[in-house]
Amino acid sequence: MDFLLMLIIYCILFIVGTLCVLYRDAQLLNSGPIGVLKNFVIETFNRLIPQSLQNGCFNLCEYLLYRRNSFFQLIFAVLLLLAHAVWLVDMLPILYHHYPAHNHTFWPFVAVFVNYYCWHKAWTGDPGTITMKSVNKYMQVYQYDNVLYESGKKCSTCQLPKPARSKHCSICNRCVHRFDHHCIWTNNCVGGLNHRYFILFMATLLAMFMQGIYVGTGCILDFAHETRLFKASFRDDDGQIMPITVSIAFQHLFMALPRLVFLVIAVIVLTILVGIFFCHHLYLIFTNQTTNERHKLQEFKYQMDQSNSTYQSETIDWSRQSKCDKHSGNRSNDKRNVLHSNCRPYSRGILNNFLEVFLPHKFIHSRIKQN
Repeated sequence: MDFLLMLIIYCILFIVGTLCVLYRDAQLLNSGPIGVLKNFVIETFNRLIPQSLQNGCFNLCEYLLYRRNSFFQLIFAVLLLLAHAVWLVDMLPILYHHYPAHNHTFWPFVAVFVNYYCWHKAWTGDPGTITMKSVNKYMQVYQYDNVLYESGKKCSTCQLPKPARSKHCSICNRCVHRFDHHCIWTNNCVGGLNHRYFILFMATLLAMFMQGIYVGTGCILDFAHETRLFKASFRDDDGQIMPITVSIAFQHLFMALPRLVFLVIAVIVLTILVGIFFCHHLYLIFTNQTTNERHKLQEFKYQMDQSNSTYQSETIDWSRQSKCDKHSGNRSNDKRNVLHSNCRPYSRGILNNFLEVFLPHKFIHSRIKQN
């Protein structure tokens, strides 16, 4: 098979596989033909892989993903150092050879330090830990919607009242205000007080990626033009001299500049993955939702689909959510209708939702003053 085609297929499979792992709880991946295919792959895996090896892999994943540790932080730091080593060894000589009067180090250093600052703040910052001293404050921030969050409940671990939109993180062993998720790359919860730094960390990471793709691709093209690669020819299997093709030119570049070409390809793949994840979080911010709430909503919908008759008899108090009533066109208190609608009980408009995430202390102070 053609080298370039094999590489494209591998990258597509890697992207699709990674997205399937990240969004494994999505209803699309657990129902219909995709759900059947997923179950078939899992059953085949269970039959082919020895149970002892499965248990070992499960225990390793359990430790890396569901115990607080710095493994993925170390991986991120090592990958960042390796990428900049390629930049130093392979890219800078080409850049200064073709553009000796330009400064090729200023913006890369600015980007990496800004990214490190955001990563550090997301890593060390308080996500909104709920304690005996702060629980009363956080209880005044959000009202209970009595669908996703019911009043009068206590955390079974912390034994503290559960403010609306909070959740106990089993990895960090603490309740977190406006809990979104636990991030393995920051080794910290993403909550109401540090969600902005997590978003900025991803944004600056994407900026670094795009800068790397732009500069790296430019270096590869400069090398190709200098060696007159695109004007070269090759001899095919029949002995005929043919103009060079894109696939053969790419293969030659991969052999001549292996580290640089590999880095550009890897960064393109990572840009797609991080870009999708970043856009997903922007959507959650603009609609004032959290990853935890999306998962809870999917679980409720799945449960109602499995036991339709039980959930049809349940009712909820939705009188406080007047904005949702307007969108739905009625004041039905049926839980099924609410969960299957597009109501966003905590949404206050795109701008206010955005400011709520990026100015969390000001928002909390204003809600306390209102109460």
